[in-house]
Amino acid sequence: MPDPPAWAPDAAAVAAILRARTVDDVGAELGEFTENTRPTAATVAELIAQAVGDVEDRVGTSLPDQFHEAARSCAALRAAQLVEMSYQPQSDEPASAYTSARLTYEESVARLERNVQWDALAARGADADA
Repeated sequence: MPDPPAWAPDAAAVAAILRARTVDDVGAELGEFTENTRPTAATVAELIAQAVGDVEDRVGTSLPDQFHEAARSCAALRAAQLVEMSYQPQSDEPASAYTSARLTYEESVARLERNVQWDALAARGADADA
């Protein structure tokens, strides 16, 4: 498996979105994923890798540095969506964590995709002027 991009989020970024999922097996809220939370830290790492791939599918694998923070945020939101989808696959209610993450991800990744495209067009225009 290739190394993740520099902008890939860590499990803490997903935990910040889904604090309610960072509860251990005795009911204590930890604020982070561990082997005693549901999902586990290992599961979240797998979902982050999938989320990074989803973002790369939208914006490409060679992302300029100025877009790293936005890509990190998008991937964290997508990973949160994947976590919720795995626990409540039928939940598409407006107030659900899944729906919130899905809508926020879609808006954010569309904005990132548009900005990356505009940046590429501007760079081509600058190259043509040179």
